[in-house]
Amino acid sequence: MLRDYCEFGLLPREGGWILACPPDVEASIYELSKEPETKLYDLVPSVSIPVVVLRAGYGTDLPFSNSPTDPRLASRFQNGEDVLLRELTHFIPMEAPRVVADSIRQVLARLL
Repeated sequence: MLRDYCEFGLLPREGGWILACPPDVEASIYELSKEPETKLYDLVPSVSIPVVVLRAGYGTDLPFSNSPTDPRLASRFQNGEDVLLRELTHFIPMEAPRVVADSIRQVLARLL
């Protein structure tokens, strides 16, 4: 995951690096995904494969310490599971790549 982040999430600029996704674009994706016009929640019940929602729950007021994900999201999938990782922040894939990889493996094992 770290290699993918470095390869695809960063761009060279003036002897250094910048995020490939500008912060204002990333923020707008989060904000706009909550808008009724996206109709994302209308599609969720039609997903029948197993879905595991990993949510952060570090419990501080620091930026990105808690997940912006609705705690009820997993329950809206046909086969959803909610996992609250209290010790991690919004940056779960970077903080605990093994946890994410193990979760993916477990879901794949259920599918095979």
